Amino acid sequence: MKVSPLANYLTEQGNRVAHALPGSSIDSVAQIRKNALARFALTGLPRMTDEQWRYTNIRSLEKHQFELSQSSDCKPDGVNISEWRLPKADTYLAVFLDGWFCSELSNLENLPDTANICSLAEILEFPTNANTQSFELALQELRSMSANAEHGFTALGAGFAADGLVVQVGSDVTLDKPLEVLFLSQRDADTRFCNVNNFVYAGKGANFQLIERYLSLGDTNHLTNSSFTFNLEADAQVDHYRIQNESECAFHIGSAKTRQKDSSRYRIFSISLGALLNRHEVIQSLDGENSHCELKGLYIGRGNQHIDNYTTIAHECADATSDEFYKGVLDDRARSVFHGRIKVAPGAQHTDAQQQNRNLLLSRNAEADTKPQLEIYADDVKCSHGATIGQLDENAVFYLRSRGLTEEQARTMLTDAFAAEIVNDIELEPVLTEVSNLVQKKLSSGNSIKEAA
Repeated sequence: MKVSPLANYLTEQGNRVAHALPGSSIDSVAQIRKNALARFALTGLPRMTDEQWRYTNIRSLEKHQFELSQSSDCKPDGVNISEWRLPKADTYLAVFLDGWFCSELSNLENLPDTANICSLAEILEFPTNANTQSFELALQELRSMSANAEHGFTALGAGFAADGLVVQVGSDVTLDKPLEVLFLSQRDADTRFCNVNNFVYAGKGANFQLIERYLSLGDTNHLTNSSFTFNLEADAQVDHYRIQNESECAFHIGSAKTRQKDSSRYRIFSISLGALLNRHEVIQSLDGENSHCELKGLYIGRGNQHIDNYTTIAHECADATSDEFYKGVLDDRARSVFHGRIKVAPGAQHTDAQQQNRNLLLSRNAEADTKPQLEIYADDVKCSHGATIGQLDENAVFYLRSRGLTEEQARTMLTDAFAAEIVNDIELEPVLTEVSNLVQKKLSSGNSIKEAA
């Protein structure tokens, strides 16, 4: 394996800063970090020779030497949070600056008694937390990340584990308003490495909405490595909205891993607009009968942006259902990757799994790579998958022009309609409004929409 200078630098840095990270005095935490960095030293950063990264080259990322963000980098005095939080939304709010929880900008008051939301750093830093349920939850997940890391970024996540959010919603609790988790990268965040690990537990019958947002306060080339892990008990329901709109000079690696028990419901809307290189992994494990998940995604790329969506849905039990639908719009020299895998285990009878990926190219130089995949080891299932890559319908453009629209207006209208099929499925009104505005801005910015190839 060829080890890159950046991988060597990050390994050395991890060993150098380990003593200063929260919980470094706790043997179990220190051992997890040590094991994770050792695994990273073996795996290195992903290569295109790795099947899961076959179409994504991280060479542009390796040109930089990223320094782990320090808690001292958190400067809330220069941030007007009202400018950055979700407009016209009444939410519980957790704010992170360059990967560190900022209590001054957050608002987690008046939570139900059986709901607990706190920062990972706080849990790790104070020994009195060592025997709490939150500590055990975080420790278990970090240990799993360290031992089972499929690639270098997951190993880095555990090796540099410092902060994030730990959410526990008790049985039969319905949060009265959504939880908004806002990750901000500051204006001086060039070559800063923001590493966050978030763990969410939904008790039996719990019901809540979580909004995950990433924004940059400046055009910085920082690296975000962020993971969310969800555990849903029986009958729990979680709606997860994810909006990644960081600087188009930044690098973003994210993941959402979910385990579901009987009759639980999980739905994610993943909106990818920012970052020069963006990869998001969604790993679903339907471990209970009658569990259901929905994966909806929209990605829009321009310039030299590279957007990679890697999804896996594992049907482990009978009578579970999944519905996956991703759409992409690519202009200029942008490139997208969609790799969607559905696996039906032996005995997972009566599985119903649907998967679709559709891509719209607005430029001769844009590129979309798509690989839908089914692995079925049961004989009584209903599964389908499909993918399309194409341009705007010239007959539709001609029809709109015959009704008085200019060519640019006609193409813009058709592109908007293509994206709206995903956007209009968002049920939470403030998120729908925000995503609609961001999509309109993204599609209308820069050069005029070009004639399709």
